[in-house]
Amino acid sequence: MAILPDPMPQASPGTFRLSKSKYLSGLQCQKRLYLEIHAPTLASAPDEQTQAILDMGTEVGELARRRVPGGVLVTADHRHPTEALRQTAALLVDPAVPAIFEGAVECDRVLVRVDILERVASASGGPDAWRLIEVKSS
Repeated sequence: MAILPDPMPQASPGTFRLSKSKYLSGLQCQKRLYLEIHAPTLASAPDEQTQAILDMGTEVGELARRRVPGGVLVTADHRHPTEALRQTAALLVDPAVPAIFEGAVECDRVLVRVDILERVASASGGPDAWRLIEVKSS
């Protein structure tokens, strides 16, 4: 069992973003959410079974992306949310991009990573809409 550092490091004001996974962690256990934010290095590596589940989810996501041809993958990972937001914003305004994979959007400091954002052309000539597709491996 890891001992918490003393004093406990604090996230700088304005740097914390609430993601879907952090939100779910907080619902499960408030202490877990606190530690994920303030002491992420204390987390243990996933065991073999958990890693297999994570790998399967990655594989299912890759298969889903093949079903939406021409999409563009946002390459910034979860450790670089600002870059993911920047890449997504650039892709959203590019009319040549039919879909965005692993896009990032933020509202009121809540960050969401979207498996697939698929452009839906407007029938009336107005701005295009976007279909949000969440991929599940269950």
